[in-house]
Amino acid sequence: MSLRSDPTLHRWRVRLFAIALSFAGCAPPYDTLLVPPPAQGVSVAVKSQLALIVEGRVNGVTANILLDTGTILTSLASPRSIAKFGLVGDGPNPVDGSERDDLGVCRTGVVVDFDSTLFVAETVDIGGVVIGRAAFTVMHESGFDTFAEAGVDFIMSAPALMQVDWRVEDHGRQLVLLPAGSRDRPSDAVDLSVGGPLIPFSPLKVGVIALRVRLGNAANSSEALLDTGGAVALALGDEVLTDAGIDAASLAQIRTNILGAGAACETSIVRLPGVGIGSAVADNLPAVLIPEGRRRALLGWLILASHESVHVSTMGSWMELTPAADTPTLLGEPIGTFGMALKSTADGIYEIVTIADGFGAARAGLAVGEKIVRVNSIDVTTVEGKSELFGRRVHREGGAEMLIEDAAGVQRTVQVESDPIL
Repeated sequence: MSLRSDPTLHRWRVRLFAIALSFAGCAPPYDTLLVPPPAQGVSVAVKSQLALIVEGRVNGVTANILLDTGTILTSLASPRSIAKFGLVGDGPNPVDGSERDDLGVCRTGVVVDFDSTLFVAETVDIGGVVIGRAAFTVMHESGFDTFAEAGVDFIMSAPALMQVDWRVEDHGRQLVLLPAGSRDRPSDAVDLSVGGPLIPFSPLKVGVIALRVRLGNAANSSEALLDTGGAVALALGDEVLTDAGIDAASLAQIRTNILGAGAACETSIVRLPGVGIGSAVADNLPAVLIPEGRRRALLGWLILASHESVHVSTMGSWMELTPAADTPTLLGEPIGTFGMALKSTADGIYEIVTIADGFGAARAGLAVGEKIVRVNSIDVTTVEGKSELFGRRVHREGGAEMLIEDAAGVQRTVQVESDPIL
């Protein structure tokens, strides 16, 4: 029996090293992999169509965790998580509280309020894979609301997935965690640019996973951050299109917005004539165009969830995309809408604030002020319900069954049709 293959021995080896560090007057490292995945891997259900959200246990308490490779600084939590999950203050916060919002792709200019203390969870357990002394920056409610609305308790930054190999299977429905370097590089793999430092016993880990994408007929490629927390296929700054020789004004597009860390910025969804990732090319891909986004780009969760499987090896610096028969259709499918704007309420359901004439919500007889309680029999206060309401599946299927509550508390079930808009 080898030390490498026995998770119990590995955990005790790390703990003994931490004890030795403490006797030497050194702080033990953050975000240490205490229990690695078994050789055969461990499978965890993905709870959302929108992002890589899984169920885990933080200090033994069940939590919804967004594993977000697009968050490259520290992991994030809200103030309410401190008491609920037993987080402990462990030193000064490395992120200056006056920093502007640059965690998302939107340069909103909004000041995000961070706690001055770095908090720590003794353990984070995801499917039996355990990370010790997980470090969290606490983002105050005004900043965390974006993520809380998706039902998320914690956001684990890129290093959480950079210490293992991982695979997304069955169109984004399952996450498989595997020992780092468990597979040899396949011949059709895509190169990844993996940044660190990931020094095994550094006090605080940061990390970046990126890859090259090609736009249109351009021979050159642009680097895109792999973002498992991004509910988009591709998001890119305007200069990425310029570099590829594509005139944004010539593309079919609609105005929209995308949420950054605690704020929204005005964007457009455009249809790109072709996006190349390795040897694969996606046609008519919807992408979010970010004004003044410069040359930054994000390859989001919807790309991964449109494939039969995606295997990522940060140790080997490669990614393998395995398409399904319906992958081209999913990547090029129409953008749909119910024709209504919603706001979340204190009890976690959604109130209708505007209804557009001629769209599904108006045809179904919905009214401003009414509330959506369930979608396709799923409670919208849950991660799964929020995913069903805001995900692509209901639009792909032409609409959804919604349980609606009026101002008097009377409930009725209504079928609301989706209309394609791009």
